[in-house]
Amino acid sequence: MGSEPSDAEVINEVLQGRPERFQILLERYQPYIFSILAKHLPPQNIEEIAHETFVQIYLSLPKFKGESPEEWKGWISKIALRAAYSFWREQYRRREVQLDALTQEQREWVKEVMGRASKDRFDELTRQEEAAQVLEWAMGKLSPKDRMVLELTALEGYSVKEAADMLGWSTANVKVRSMRAKRKLNRILKEIMEA
Repeated sequence: MGSEPSDAEVINEVLQGRPERFQILLERYQPYIFSILAKHLPPQNIEEIAHETFVQIYLSLPKFKGESPEEWKGWISKIALRAAYSFWREQYRRREVQLDALTQEQREWVKEVMGRASKDRFDELTRQEEAAQVLEWAMGKLSPKDRMVLELTALEGYSVKEAADMLGWSTANVKVRSMRAKRKLNRILKEIMEA
């Protein structure tokens, strides 16, 4: 009786009418879901979207057909990524266009980075807080689909196939969207340089 039940055992119990057992999965995977969402969301929104993610996991339990812990983690990570995508889609719908949202220092930083040929210098500058702010601002100008595909492929290093699987899209769609999103992001950064 001292051993912990497996994920599969808990899922089976929940599906057989013991919804209170879902608490075990929530406690077990809350840090994992938070770590996924922290890569894709502003800090102040992580808790709310994590809650929505766990509600969706609970509601979708009858659809889970896997057995292994790896399949379970992959399945719940897809739900978390889709929740993050939904968050950005909603933000995109409600956005207000702010023409001068970047400070003069941030604009100067973009000009400097875009004008330099040295990758080492660029890597050094990207670690700075201003780089993160500029990137976040520029990513905010992209559609939710463009943002998610760039975050997964360009920033997190997932392959096109992995990103397609996580998002539930075709690999062709991810390739095309990734290429277009990179062009859009480049255009946004060039506009800053010309301002």
